[in-house]
Amino acid sequence: PQYLAHKNVICLGGTWQIYKQLIENKDWQAIEELARQAREVK
Repeated sequence: PQYLAHKNVICLGGTWQIYKQLIENKDWQAIEELARQAREVK
């Protein structure tokens, strides 16, 4: 995406990558894996 080319964009965030049920179940391993996958999005 073009917004990543801007020098003032250093990171992105959102809750879209984590499911509420994972948090409720304290499934930290699954949350960590989803965070890794989100980091690879380009």
